Amino acid sequence: MDKHDIDEFIQHAEINFLPSSLLWGDGWAGRAIEIAKAFRKTFEQEPIGYADHHDLDREGHDFWVSRQAGKNTVPLYTAPPKREWVGLTDEELRELEKLFNAQRVRTPDEEYLMVHPSDYWEWQRGIEAKLKEKNK
Repeated sequence: MDKHDIDEFIQHAEINFLPSSLLWGDGWAGRAIEIAKAFRKTFEQEPIGYADHHDLDREGHDFWVSRQAGKNTVPLYTAPPKREWVGLTDEELRELEKLFNAQRVRTPDEEYLMVHPSDYWEWQRGIEAKLKEKNK
């Protein structure tokens, strides 16, 4: 299975299955398409080589690595696929503003956010903690 196969599945499912799934209200086609799109993202990182999956199944054996994909090969990567960064929503930012008593100041040309100097470091740590939580 490769990127092309997954793209074909997604296109076929969107045309043939999604309308009836929406009509019947079960949503199974939409979930299948979401899963396929997430799986498709794993192909975005280029593999460093390919190994025969039969060799990998045998414990304690060496295996050859090829630069080209073959019939029974699986891709090998140097690192897990990269995840997309998730930022803060406007609502989450407003919550942090309230928590730290930040004030919005508007001028004809710009808008500023004022945080009291004694709250500044906590404000930064609050943003950092929220981002870490969303990007685990």
